[in-house]
Amino acid sequence: FNLPELRVTEAKLSGNQILSSAEMNSVLNISGQPIFTLTPSDLETRLRLNYPELVSVRVTVALPNLVSVNVTERQPIIRWEQGGGYTWISADGIAFRPRGELVGLIPVVALSAPSVEGSGSADPLTPAPFISAEMVQALKGLVAHVPPGTPILYEKGYGFGWNDPRGWRVHFGTSANDVELKMRVYESMVSSLAQRGIRPALINVMYPSAPYYRMSE
Repeated sequence: FNLPELRVTEAKLSGNQILSSAEMNSVLNISGQPIFTLTPSDLETRLRLNYPELVSVRVTVALPNLVSVNVTERQPIIRWEQGGGYTWISADGIAFRPRGELVGLIPVVALSAPSVEGSGSADPLTPAPFISAEMVQALKGLVAHVPPGTPILYEKGYGFGWNDPRGWRVHFGTSANDVELKMRVYESMVSSLAQRGIRPALINVMYPSAPYYRMSE
């Protein structure tokens, strides 16, 4: 127990791009511990419980005092703003703490909190998704059609949409498999309304077989 040669100084990290080695070593808290008292599975669990951005963690220990940690991180693709703050979301719908601003994320402004049922994984260490994988796919399909500089809005019951610069709000729902059809229906409605001199306040194409529009109150 007392031999300094068998005491760990810090873990050697690899695979991390978002998380720093210093903060993960702080969570591991193994500095000064004898190598033979460390259990890799315990250290792996400690990191995954502290960092939802970690998909997997692999810890190995070796004499005299070597601890190696290899991690795989989730990559953010969505910047979800809600209630005065924002979070990052990965492709599997998992939310985790943002670290500054990152160029290229899909911007979403939520007017209400999303509702997602189920944990989405049999692994007890995998966090419950913040949004569903289908919602992520819907966002990836819609982002190509959003007017430049316009954030995507989310509203429970209506799904995703945005404030069209032409003067109204449009709702598309959260389904991922018919985004292109919805866009065609939407542009067709816009053209038809313009020809009739109608300026709506809202257009809803959540169900492309039954789209509708509303005038201002």
